[in-house]
Amino acid sequence: MRLPGSRESKKASRNPVEDTLQREKEANANARSNLDTELKKIRGELHHVTSEKDLLRVRHDALTNESAELQQQLKRLQKNLQDANAALQQEKDAALNIGRSLKQQWEAERNELMHEMDEMEINLKENAQTYEREFADWESGKRQLEVKLQRAEEASEGLKRTLQTLQQTEHTLQGKETKEESERHRAAEQSLERQISELQDEIEARNKKNRRGL
Repeated sequence: MRLPGSRESKKASRNPVEDTLQREKEANANARSNLDTELKKIRGELHHVTSEKDLLRVRHDALTNESAELQQQLKRLQKNLQDANAALQQEKDAALNIGRSLKQQWEAERNELMHEMDEMEINLKENAQTYEREFADWESGKRQLEVKLQRAEEASEGLKRTLQTLQQTEHTLQGKETKEESERHRAAEQSLERQISELQDEIEARNKKNRRGL
């Protein structure tokens, strides 16, 4: 036995329009619930996508910064390489210039030394020829002096013998002419002795000069 006013009695008492409205209301509620669920799902997916987008943006920014740094490093390395190449080229040019300068200096010194050696050789030949001529002249002069000395010594010996003869004759002959002749012979002998002494000194001086020249 059901009490009056129960759900069944109320349900039985509603008209079809109310039932239709009720069903539509419930359908709308279910649809709304489904939409809310879908919306939450979409929001969740959107949040996930947004998070991934943010993460990608962060990664992109990091890669962009890293790429910029790498570009800067590359530019610095390229600049350093250019500077190093320029410095190396300068060193090469300097080395080539130094090499050319040293070669020119060496060639100039070699030519100067060769010129000096040629001049020295010429001087040596000229000195040798001069020495040979002077030695030949000295030998000739020495032979002439030796001949003069020999002749003077022979003349001196002759005068000495003549003087001795005159001295012997002077004791027997007391004439004036004999004394004068004796004095004349004595003066000639003294003159010859001086000439002999001078010739001997000249020969000795020539010998000393020749020894110093050797």
